[in-house]
Amino acid sequence: MLTVQCPSCGSFNDDTATICYYCKKPLPISPDQSGKIILHAASGTSPASSRRASGYKRPGCISLYSALMFLGGISGFISLFVFLGNTSSANLSTVSTQLNDAGAVDPNLLKLLPVYFGIVLIVLFIFSILNLVVGWGLWTMRNWARIYVLASQGLSILTGVPLLFFSIAVSKGNLCIGVMYLLPLAITGYIFLWFFENRKIFR
Repeated sequence: MLTVQCPSCGSFNDDTATICYYCKKPLPISPDQSGKIILHAASGTSPASSRRASGYKRPGCISLYSALMFLGGISGFISLFVFLGNTSSANLSTVSTQLNDAGAVDPNLLKLLPVYFGIVLIVLFIFSILNLVVGWGLWTMRNWARIYVLASQGLSILTGVPLLFFSIAVSKGNLCIGVMYLLPLAITGYIFLWFFENRKIFR
């Protein structure tokens, strides 16, 4: 049970811990704890290992979120390999020829087509790696992963609010359009608030 509060960082630890799991500073030992600590010492089991076995559990919402991050990273790598297979020199040359014959794109811009595809591949690779790393960070309850989620969700809110009002203005107050933009924004806001308010469960 997470009943012992750390006087340094305020986070909660289980009743067998002697050192805070988050800030690594000593915890106050109550009289009823001393017997448990002696029992652990006699049995050769450390309070920390007992804590891992029966104390703190990762919230289900964090497990789900990290699983989605892992899925996003794996999907990104699959897309990367598919995209890479379709962007060979022969394919790019064919696309350039078709666009040039159609006159849809300035010939000078067609010369930058390999550069454009290269940038897309690099961005997709970074996106995939980042999703996997953050997914691992959330799975292991790292605070830097929480900060990343706050930053990404905060950015989504900053861009989503103007987009919401713009869509309402363009659609002349269409309710369906408003709900379509408002619902994802509300979910993003909830995620942001949850991670903002639950700092203590991360380490």
